[in-house]
Amino acid sequence: MAYCVALNMTTVRIREARAAEVEKVTLDHESVPVLPVFTAEERFEDFFGRARGEGVRISPMATYPFELAQMIARMGANGEIEALVFDPVRASTDGWKSAREPIPVEDFVRFAEVIRPAVVKLVTESKGSFGLAPPGSEAFAKAMRRQLPQINNIVENARTRMSEWNT
Repeated sequence: MAYCVALNMTTVRIREARAAEVEKVTLDHESVPVLPVFTAEERFEDFFGRARGEGVRISPMATYPFELAQMIARMGANGEIEALVFDPVRASTDGWKSAREPIPVEDFVRFAEVIRPAVVKLVTESKGSFGLAPPGSEAFAKAMRRQLPQINNIVENARTRMSEWNT
Protein backbone atom coordinates (compact mmCIF):
# COMPACT_ATOMS: atom_id res chain seq x y z
CA MET A 1 0.00 0.00 0.00
CA ALA A 2 1.36 3.36 -0.99
CA TYR A 3 0.73 6.55 0.94
CA CYS A 4 0.77 10.14 -0.33
CA VAL A 5 2.55 12.95 1.47
CA ALA A 6 2.42 16.55 0.32
CA LEU A 7 5.46 18.32 -1.10
CA ASN A 8 5.77 22.10 -1.24
CA MET A 9 7.16 22.49 -4.76
CA THR A 10 8.16 26.12 -4.17
CA THR A 11 10.93 24.86 -1.86
CA VAL A 12 12.78 22.57 -4.31
CA ARG A 13 16.56 22.88 -3.91
CA ILE A 14 18.96 20.99 -6.16
CA ARG A 15 21.76 19.44 -4.08
CA GLU A 16 23.64 17.42 -6.69
CA ALA A 17 23.18 16.37 -10.30
CA ARG A 18 20.55 13.77 -9.40
CA ALA A 19 19.42 14.80 -5.94
CA ALA A 20 17.03 17.44 -4.71
CA GLU A 21 15.43 18.48 -1.44
CA VAL A 22 11.88 19.64 -1.01
CA GLU A 23 9.92 20.50 2.12
CA LYS A 24 6.97 18.38 3.15
CA VAL A 25 3.73 20.20 3.95
CA THR A 26 2.82 20.01 7.63
CA LEU A 27 -0.28 20.93 9.62
CA ASP A 28 -0.68 22.26 13.14
CA HIS A 29 -2.49 20.27 15.82
CA GLU A 30 -2.67 22.10 19.14
CA SER A 31 0.60 23.93 18.27
CA VAL A 32 2.28 20.63 17.35
CA PRO A 33 3.54 20.14 13.76
CA VAL A 34 2.07 17.01 12.15
CA LEU A 35 2.62 15.41 8.76
CA PRO A 36 -0.59 14.68 6.84
CA VAL A 37 -0.47 11.23 5.20
CA PHE A 38 -3.11 10.08 2.74
CA THR A 39 -4.05 6.46 2.01
CA ALA A 40 -5.36 7.30 -1.46
CA GLU A 41 -4.55 9.99 -4.02
CA GLU A 42 -8.25 10.92 -4.12
CA ARG A 43 -8.12 11.83 -0.40
CA PHE A 44 -5.00 13.91 -1.05
CA GLU A 45 -6.84 15.71 -3.88
CA ASP A 46 -9.91 16.27 -1.70
CA PHE A 47 -7.69 17.97 0.86
CA PHE A 48 -5.28 19.94 -1.35
CA GLY A 49 -7.15 20.17 -4.65
CA ARG A 50 -6.78 18.50 -8.01
CA ALA A 51 -4.46 20.94 -9.81
CA ARG A 52 -1.47 19.38 -11.58
CA GLY A 53 1.33 20.64 -13.80
CA GLU A 54 3.61 23.63 -13.85
CA GLY A 55 2.94 26.30 -11.27
CA VAL A 56 1.31 23.90 -8.81
CA ARG A 57 2.57 24.55 -5.31
CA ILE A 58 1.51 21.33 -3.55
CA SER A 59 2.15 17.93 -5.16
CA PRO A 60 1.75 14.36 -3.89
CA MET A 61 4.69 12.03 -3.33
CA ALA A 62 4.01 8.31 -3.06
CA THR A 63 5.83 6.40 -0.34
CA TYR A 64 5.51 3.01 1.32
CA PRO A 65 5.12 2.27 5.05
CA PHE A 66 8.76 1.51 5.83
CA GLU A 67 10.04 4.44 3.77
CA LEU A 68 7.45 6.63 5.50
CA ALA A 69 8.79 5.49 8.88
CA GLN A 70 12.35 6.42 7.84
CA MET A 71 11.20 9.79 6.51
CA ILE A 72 9.26 10.74 9.63
CA ALA A 73 12.08 9.52 11.89
CA ARG A 74 14.41 12.00 10.11
CA MET A 75 11.79 14.76 10.23
CA GLY A 76 11.18 14.09 13.91
CA ALA A 77 14.90 14.14 14.70
CA ASN A 78 15.20 17.47 12.86
CA GLY A 79 12.27 18.95 14.84
CA GLU A 80 10.11 19.34 11.71
CA ILE A 81 7.22 17.20 13.03
CA GLU A 82 6.14 15.51 16.22
CA ALA A 83 3.34 13.34 14.82
CA LEU A 84 1.56 12.20 11.68
CA VAL A 85 -2.13 12.05 10.89
CA PHE A 86 -3.81 9.79 8.36
CA ASP A 87 -6.43 11.09 5.94
CA PRO A 88 -7.26 14.49 7.43
CA VAL A 89 -10.20 16.32 5.86
CA ARG A 90 -10.89 20.03 5.51
CA ALA A 91 -13.10 21.36 8.28
CA SER A 92 -13.05 24.98 7.06
CA THR A 93 -10.96 27.13 4.76
CA ASP A 94 -7.94 26.91 7.08
CA GLY A 95 -8.83 24.06 9.45
CA TRP A 96 -8.84 20.28 9.34
CA LYS A 97 -10.05 17.28 11.32
CA SER A 98 -9.38 13.56 11.41
CA ALA A 99 -11.22 10.47 12.57
CA ARG A 100 -8.17 9.59 14.69
CA GLU A 101 -5.76 11.55 16.82
CA PRO A 102 -2.31 12.21 15.39
CA ILE A 103 0.21 9.40 15.99
CA PRO A 104 3.48 10.40 17.67
CA VAL A 105 6.50 9.87 15.41
CA GLU A 106 8.14 7.48 17.89
CA ASP A 107 5.03 5.26 18.02
CA PHE A 108 4.74 4.94 14.23
CA VAL A 109 8.46 4.26 13.81
CA ARG A 110 8.35 1.62 16.54
CA PHE A 111 5.24 0.06 14.97
CA ALA A 112 7.04 -0.16 11.60
CA GLU A 113 10.06 -1.77 13.28
CA VAL A 114 7.80 -4.35 14.95
CA ILE A 115 5.98 -5.40 11.77
CA ARG A 116 8.92 -5.19 9.36
CA PRO A 117 10.47 -8.65 10.01
CA ALA A 118 7.13 -10.45 9.58
CA VAL A 119 6.24 -8.46 6.44
CA VAL A 120 9.69 -9.05 4.90
CA LYS A 121 9.34 -12.79 5.62
CA LEU A 122 5.88 -12.85 4.03
CA VAL A 123 7.09 -11.02 0.92
CA THR A 124 10.14 -13.29 0.60
CA GLU A 125 7.95 -16.39 0.85
CA SER A 126 5.52 -14.98 -1.70
CA LYS A 127 8.32 -14.16 -4.15
CA GLY A 128 9.70 -17.69 -3.73
CA SER A 129 6.30 -19.26 -4.40
CA PHE A 130 4.85 -16.96 -7.04
CA GLY A 131 7.70 -14.83 -8.42
CA LEU A 132 8.09 -11.08 -8.36
CA ALA A 133 5.22 -9.12 -9.86
CA PRO A 134 5.87 -5.51 -10.90
CA PRO A 135 4.07 -2.91 -8.74
CA GLY A 136 0.88 -1.73 -10.41
CA SER A 137 0.39 -4.96 -12.38
CA GLU A 138 -2.62 -7.24 -12.05
CA ALA A 139 -0.31 -9.98 -10.74
CA PHE A 140 0.93 -7.60 -8.02
CA ALA A 141 -2.66 -6.70 -7.06
CA LYS A 142 -3.55 -10.40 -6.93
CA ALA A 143 -0.54 -11.14 -4.72
CA MET A 144 -1.51 -8.29 -2.40
CA ARG A 145 -5.09 -9.57 -2.12
CA ARG A 146 -3.76 -13.05 -1.35
CA GLN A 147 -1.45 -11.67 1.37
CA LEU A 148 -3.93 -9.24 2.91
CA PRO A 149 -5.23 -11.65 5.62
CA GLN A 150 -1.68 -12.38 6.79
CA ILE A 151 -0.77 -8.69 6.73
CA ASN A 152 -3.89 -7.88 8.76
CA ASN A 153 -2.81 -10.51 11.33
CA ILE A 154 0.69 -9.02 11.50
CA VAL A 155 -0.79 -5.53 12.04
CA GLU A 156 -3.27 -6.71 14.68
CA ASN A 157 -0.53 -8.53 16.60
CA ALA A 158 1.59 -5.37 16.50
CA ARG A 159 -1.34 -3.24 17.69
CA THR A 160 -1.81 -5.59 20.63
CA ARG A 161 1.87 -5.24 21.48
CA MET A 162 1.62 -1.45 21.14
CA SER A 163 -1.25 -1.30 23.61
CA GLU A 164 1.04 -3.05 26.09
CA TRP A 165 3.78 -0.41 25.60
CA ASN A 166 1.50 2.29 27.00
CA THR A 167 0.42 0.39 30.12
